[in-house]
Amino acid sequence: MTQTCTTADATLALLGMRSPLTPAGCGEAPGCEGALALEGVSWQKLIAFASGHFVLQALAEPLKQARGKGEAPDDLQNFMDGFRKANRARNAQLYAALTELATALNGCGVTPVALKGATFLLDDPAGHASWRFMSDLDLLVPETRLMDCVAALQDLGYSRATDNYDPSEEAHFPPLISPCGTFCVELHTRLFGREDFGLPAASVRADATLVQHGSARLKMPSMRHRLGHLLAHAQLHNRNFATHRIVLKDLLDLRQLAHRQGGAIDTERLLGMFRDGRHRIAVAALLAAWESLRPGASMGRASSAEIQVQAQAQAQAQAKTWAKRALARLAAPRWRAMMRAPLDVLALEWHRMRYEGGHLGRRLRLFKEPARLVPTTQRWAGKMQQRLWG
Repeated sequence: MTQTCTTADATLALLGMRSPLTPAGCGEAPGCEGALALEGVSWQKLIAFASGHFVLQALAEPLKQARGKGEAPDDLQNFMDGFRKANRARNAQLYAALTELATALNGCGVTPVALKGATFLLDDPAGHASWRFMSDLDLLVPETRLMDCVAALQDLGYSRATDNYDPSEEAHFPPLISPCGTFCVELHTRLFGREDFGLPAASVRADATLVQHGSARLKMPSMRHRLGHLLAHAQLHNRNFATHRIVLKDLLDLRQLAHRQGGAIDTERLLGMFRDGRHRIAVAALLAAWESLRPGASMGRASSAEIQVQAQAQAQAQAKTWAKRALARLAAPRWRAMMRAPLDVLALEWHRMRYEGGHLGRRLRLFKEPARLVPTTQRWAGKMQQRLWG
């Protein structure tokens, strides 16, 4: 019987996050090691799925190397090559902008801390992190110097996307749109809005390392803070934990950061940053999902068999149960995702009302401020559409 694989399986295998699937009948024949059973995979669905998870650009090289039944047709490989090259060109543009921005901020006495995608650009200035999709640049600056930094960027031609800004609730100044109009810059005064999730800006700045790129001086967060920011952003800020959702871009980022540490993550020290037990379980759950996809990965002092979350068996079980359910959702058919979307919205809103102080008041305030209702609704619609793709 011919073996086929689901869209999710094929994507995970191509990303190296799941063991390669061997075509039926290959057996132990020489040259079959690592072959992918791509027969039966819908390339249109795979592209939509990978796009929804922001990992399409990372599939180009693996597709070239894939062997076995149903290997990618030439026109698909040409498309993927073109997409990856375009992504690399864009990231090269972002890297040039990053160094220009940092130089301008240096000129007014500020050394910004790179966050999120910007850190990967600094890790790989030659290759421009072509595997990573980026939509903007995030920089952490001192709150007391925020307006000086905004003025410096405006002198470069950047313009404010909106005048709405509440520094008591928002982590960053409104996006500053580039002169070319193709990306924006977010100047952070802290990593998150109302809750720092154990990652206070002062601590991130204090542990960051100075790096020089041409004439630009920037700071790189410690690996512990980079991992903590990634996990908290995915599970807590984006609230993926509340809806049992995994975005493959987050696992890809996690793999790259682990690789920079020799494949090991010291989970005991990492989870120690999160004071709230619910937060520790949430971030440990994504680590558990990554671990189940990468059984050979080392988890530092914490063994792969028992993710350390306060050393409580119940907390460990919760994290592993979440990981199992979230990974199962990856393989669910699109019709099921569409049916579940309204429930996801309700789960998110209920979660926010329970754990985020003032959330209901902020939602009600939208009806008093129609100017904010339209962009908020459009943003929600875009996010839900992206969720349905993946």
